[in-house]
Amino acid sequence: RSSQRPLSAARTSHDDQPRAYSNQTQEKLFFTQNNNEMSSKDINLKLAEEAMALQAKIGVGIVDADMFAEFASKFPGFFSEKFHLIMGPGKADNKECSFGDMMGVAKKVFDAIKNKSIKHVVTPVDDNTMSVQMIFDSVYLDAHGDEIAGTEGVYEFTTLLTYNADHKIVSWNQTWDTARMDNMRELEKEANHKIFERNKVLFSEILGAWGSGAFNTTNPDAKKVAEKFMAEDCVTDARYNTANSTGFKVYEGREGCLEWCAFLEKTWAMPDYSILGVYEGPKGECWATGSASPLHIPTGKQMPFPCEFIYRVGFDKEGKCTYFKFYNSGAFVYMDSLVSENEAVVAQMIPFPERPVADKDFAKNLETFWGNMQAWGSGVYNGPKGTALETIEKFWAKDCVVDFRYPMNTTSVLDKPFKGPEGIFEWCQILAGWDMPDFDVQHVVECNEGEILALFQFTNTVKATGKLVGNYDCVFRCSVVNGKIAHATMHQGPGAVALDAAHTPDANKFFIVEHEFRSPEKAEEWWKNTAELFSDAEKLNATNKKQFELGFVFHQFLPQAAGTDKKMQCLWECKNTVTKEEFQQFIDGPYGPDATDCVINHVSPAMQGAILPGTKFFLPYFQAAPEHPIRTKGSFFWVKHDFKSPESAGEFWNAMGSLDFKAITAKNNKLGFHNHTFVPVAPEGPMFCLWESDKDISVEEFQTFVDGPDGPSPALINHVHKTDLSAAAVPNAKFSVPVEGAVLPLKEVPDTAAVTANQAMAA
Repeated sequence: RSSQRPLSAARTSHDDQPRAYSNQTQEKLFFTQNNNEMSSKDINLKLAEEAMALQAKIGVGIVDADMFAEFASKFPGFFSEKFHLIMGPGKADNKECSFGDMMGVAKKVFDAIKNKSIKHVVTPVDDNTMSVQMIFDSVYLDAHGDEIAGTEGVYEFTTLLTYNADHKIVSWNQTWDTARMDNMRELEKEANHKIFERNKVLFSEILGAWGSGAFNTTNPDAKKVAEKFMAEDCVTDARYNTANSTGFKVYEGREGCLEWCAFLEKTWAMPDYSILGVYEGPKGECWATGSASPLHIPTGKQMPFPCEFIYRVGFDKEGKCTYFKFYNSGAFVYMDSLVSENEAVVAQMIPFPERPVADKDFAKNLETFWGNMQAWGSGVYNGPKGTALETIEKFWAKDCVVDFRYPMNTTSVLDKPFKGPEGIFEWCQILAGWDMPDFDVQHVVECNEGEILALFQFTNTVKATGKLVGNYDCVFRCSVVNGKIAHATMHQGPGAVALDAAHTPDANKFFIVEHEFRSPEKAEEWWKNTAELFSDAEKLNATNKKQFELGFVFHQFLPQAAGTDKKMQCLWECKNTVTKEEFQQFIDGPYGPDATDCVINHVSPAMQGAILPGTKFFLPYFQAAPEHPIRTKGSFFWVKHDFKSPESAGEFWNAMGSLDFKAITAKNNKLGFHNHTFVPVAPEGPMFCLWESDKDISVEEFQTFVDGPDGPSPALINHVHKTDLSAAAVPNAKFSVPVEGAVLPLKEVPDTAAVTANQAMAA
C-alpha cells in the first residue's frame, strides 16, 4: 500500500471511450503507434488502463445479468484463452481458468450490488506486471432492489495483472477484505429472508384460492382473483415434453394464468395432491415440494403411484406473483400413457424407490454434497472406470438410486433410473455428452430434516450435434444416509423441452438405403454371412465399433423376411456431413454391411423437414445403443410413398405447414398406429416412413389404414413392407410389451374422474 499512488497521480489518463479489442486489433493498434517505439511495459500499461477504464464504465449501476452479459461481450479480448485466476482470499484459485469461469466466480461476489462510482489507478510493477487499485462506492440490494441499511460504503480491491509476450492477461490476482463483504452478504440474507416470509404467506393464499376453485371457469370473479394475486406480466411456465397434450406450455399474464387453471380444471385431477413443504429459494423465492397421482379426466386413467414435483414461485415488491415455474420428477414420464385413448399405449411404469430418512446433520450432508460436486467437476467421474468408481464410492452408497428420467422422443438414455456406483458412472457418461461450460450451483437449502435441495443452472449444448439446448435450470434433491448419497432425484426445469430438438441432427446427416439382392443365390450367401457374424459376438462388436469410429451408425434395419431375397431398408446416421458419393463409398466398401457384394445399395439422402431419431453419437461406442430395446406388442411396417403426380406433391407440401402433428399423433395412436420416422428424400418424392401397429396385423390390413381416410395423404401411392422382427433393428416400441416390475394405470370412467377432480379441488 505504501507504494500506491493517490488517484490524482495515475500514470495514464482515463479514456472517455474505453474499448475492448480482438487479438489482431490490439496488435495492430499498439504495435503501430508511435512508429513501433512503444516498449513492452508501455503496451501492457496501456492495455491495463483500457481494461480497467472499461470495467469502471460498465460496472457503474446494478450488477445483474445484463451487466455480466456486457462484460462477456467486451472484456474477453484482454485475456489469454486460459489464465490463472486468484480471487479472495478463498474465492478462487484456478490455474486453467477461462473467461466464462471467471464470470461464474464474479457473479457470486458482485451480484445484486449497486455501484455508485468506480475509480481506479494502474501502476507498473515491472514490464509484465501491472498493479491496479480500484475503489467502489457501493451498496447491497435486497430482492426488491431496495438498498440494505448498513451495507453502503467504500470497498477497495487490489489486482495484479500479469501479461505474456502477446500482451494478454495470463494471471489475474485480485484481493479485498473478504470478511467484510461476507458480512454484507449475511445482512442481504437477513433482508431477503424477511421477504421470503412474506412471500410464503402469499404463496399459501394463492394455493388456497386455487384449491377453493377461485381461479376456475365456474367462478365469475376469477379475473378479479387473478388481479389480486398475479402481476400483470406474470409468467406461468408449465412446459413439459409431452407428446399428447398441448396444455403444458408457457402462459403469459393474468389471462394466461387463468387459461392454465382452466386446462387443469378440465383435464387433470389430483385427488391426493399435497404440498409437503415450502423452503427459501434465492432472493426471497418460494420453493414448494409436493406430490400427487395425476388422473387424466377425459380417459379416467390415473398414475398408480404418487409423483413428486417442485414449484419455484417469485413475487414483486407489491406482493404480486411474477412467475410460477414447474419442475417435475422422473415419474411424470408416464403421463402420455394416461392421455392416450388406446389401452395398448402403456409405458413401463416402474415405481421409484421411496426416499429414505436423511442424516440429521445438514452441515455434514453438505460436505458430502460439495465433495461429490467437486469430484464430478474435476472430471474424475469420466476418467478411467476403476479410478472413477473408487471416487464415486466415497460419496455414493452401494445401493444408491438416482432418478434422472425425462420424456424424450429422440433418445432412450433418460428413460431409466441409475442404481449403485456403476449407475452413477453411466449417468456421468451421459452428462459428458453435453457441454455445460457455465454450470453453476445457484442455491442450496435444507429440505425436510437433513435433505438437500440444490438449484443447478447452465447453458447446454449437445456435443454430438453442436445444437444449443439453451440456458435452463433443474432442481437436484438428495438424501445423505450414513455419510453417503443414497437417494437422488433430478427435477428438470421447463427449459428441458428443448432437449429433443438439440439431440436431433440435421437431416443432411441421414441416409435411407434400400438393399436389393443381386440374385436369390446372393441373398442366401448374405444371410449366411450375417448369421455367422451375429453368432460371433467379438467379431460383431469389432464391426460395429469400426463403423462407429468411421462416423457411421445405423438406426434401423428392416428386412421383410429373413433368409429370403426380399428388399431390405436401413436408416443410417453420419457423424459428419458427407456427400451422397462419400456415403455410397462407405456402404459399398469393406466396412459396410455387405463386404461380399451380394446387394445393390440404393442410397438416398434425407431432406430437410424429415422426422428423425436422435443422434447415436451422443454417447461413446460402448454405450451407443440400449441393451434391451422395448419390444412391441404389434408389428412394424416400412412404407415407400410415391406421389401420384407433380401436382399432388405440391398440394402435399403446401398442406404440411398447417398440420397439428401432436393432434395427428394422438389420433393415430387411438386408431392403433404410430409413426416413428418420416424421411422425404426429394420434393418430388419418394418418402420413407416407419410405422408401428398395436396388434400383429398383415400387410393388407395396414395397407387399408395407410390408403384410407385416416392415412397420411390421398396424394400418395403407398408401397407397404412388413418388417421381420426376428432379424430387425427397430426403435423402442410405442405399444410395448410390459416388463417385469411394471404396473398399469388405475382406471376410472371419465364421469367418475370428473367427480374426483371436483372433490380434490374442494379439499
